[in-house]
Amino acid sequence: MREGKFISAPPEYLVPLLKSNYLAPSGSRWIIEANEARQIDDGRMTRYRIKLKDTYYARPYEDSERNLWLSEVSAMYKLRDGQVTRYSQREGVPSRGSLRPYCEDDQGGVWFAADSAVARFKDGRFTVYGNDHELAGLSITCLLKDREGTIWIGTSGGLYRLTNRIITAYSTVSGLLHHEVYPILQSRIELVWVGAENAGRRDKQVAPDCAVDRQAKVSCHSRFHNVAQRSGLECGADEIGILIDR
Repeated sequence: MREGKFISAPPEYLVPLLKSNYLAPSGSRWIIEANEARQIDDGRMTRYRIKLKDTYYARPYEDSERNLWLSEVSAMYKLRDGQVTRYSQREGVPSRGSLRPYCEDDQGGVWFAADSAVARFKDGRFTVYGNDHELAGLSITCLLKDREGTIWIGTSGGLYRLTNRIITAYSTVSGLLHHEVYPILQSRIELVWVGAENAGRRDKQVAPDCAVDRQAKVSCHSRFHNVAQRSGLECGADEIGILIDR
């Protein structure tokens, strides 16, 4: 903006904006650009040659083995010790959209979410769940691995639980307050809490407990924010939530 008016900027002015900075849990600092990622660790810099279309969607994530994951359309980069590994459809990466890394399981698998699918990376390959059936046509909003190893999937069309390659669905019929789920959190006392997106006007509506199956039932709470705070969680003040009591 100049003199109160928006003006077009030449391409050379936009170069400094095409960067992403990431401070990894290990303490390494990463500077990610379209053609290069730089790792700064204990004053030493390591350079990695990559090719990203947009660093905004790179979604850097460091796993427990200090691999840095970067997302690209239909591909994933793994960076470590100066080495770059690129995974594509040949290794199981979904052909549509880009994967978003979320968490690890107790077996060392790394979990990712994409449009209408979740994927697990282990032993050099990606295994995709729900792409053709259960999650088809849905947007995935969040992912949680609880302390028992269950993967909870929040979507635009309900909540899904993945155990032993079996996906179980929960909807408003099961007791969810809203079909769009976000976020999913777990308290220190092992309870899993689920937020209902865009349901602020329904804060006085409390649905009855609803038995879903022999292992799970859904009970709703009108003030997710207050209940979650007491459970040691953080969430938005206007969100409504439900408790998954397994």
